[in-house]
Amino acid sequence: MARNVDTTQILAKMKVIPQLSKENVAIVNKEYFDEFEKNLEATHECGRFADKEILERALDELDNKLPISGDTGKSKKALVQYIMGNNEFWDNIEGKTKNFDPVYVVNKMTEFSLSREGREEICLCSALCRYLSEWTSGSVLDKKQRQHRFPLYNEPVCRALAELGYTHATKQNLPYFEFARIMADLSLKTGLNYVELDHILWIYGKTL
Repeated sequence: MARNVDTTQILAKMKVIPQLSKENVAIVNKEYFDEFEKNLEATHECGRFADKEILERALDELDNKLPISGDTGKSKKALVQYIMGNNEFWDNIEGKTKNFDPVYVVNKMTEFSLSREGREEICLCSALCRYLSEWTSGSVLDKKQRQHRFPLYNEPVCRALAELGYTHATKQNLPYFEFARIMADLSLKTGLNYVELDHILWIYGKTL
């Protein structure tokens, strides 16, 4: 998700803004996300990381594309340390953990980052988890299931959620479990999965 993506033309093609519909999600994906994610996936498909440099490149690319401000250097180093050889983490990514909870996974990552003088990079952690679950060839989950696992947490999405009535979504340091609960509620109301909601809300939130 490019930091400076021009949303004007994308929004012009949507019949009602911000109508949360499959039709508008299709427009958003065609105009931006399909190409972005295709390019991202082509360079990072992997199994459990055995190569530290591959993981570092994936984190750098996501950091460059996501709306993250500030220096993430220490956080990314901590996340590499946390993920490498962490069987519990990879069991979750590959769908092998009973009663899987994405909030637990993201919270463990952010806690480790803080313990290593990094930041609580909720957006980066949830994004990395989501893409790793799709890139990992050994995953036991089909694509539809993977896309329900890790909603992205970022400022444009939170602004859009506030406009839709979830006014506390923009409060400082919103806990990840609260964000996940909001997304679950909206998913139930609209019939859109987390990734579909993330895409359309991000485009809308960029205009606010």
